[in-house]
Amino acid sequence: MGEGAFAVVYKAKRKEDGQIYAMKKIKINSSNDKDMKNTLNEIRILASINNPYIIGYKDAIFDEPSSSLLLITEFAYGGDLSRMIKGYQKNK
Repeated sequence: MGEGAFAVVYKAKRKEDGQIYAMKKIKINSSNDKDMKNTLNEIRILASINNPYIIGYKDAIFDEPSSSLLLITEFAYGGDLSRMIKGYQKNK
């Protein structure tokens, strides 16, 4: 779905019930201390917020084989806010 300098975001489906989520895969070994602190702060903030206008946090999992942190959140079917703003600007 998307890719940044330290992470890739995938659309994921939970096997048990077919529920769709966004899974952000963050490579730990390529992150410096500042990036790791920012990632942990992102997880803490998302986990502490319950608001219908903010993507909901579901889980964080450490994947040992890939040395990655998997951040599981709600899936935004309409895309991200940036995409919506660009769409509205294009259509005026």
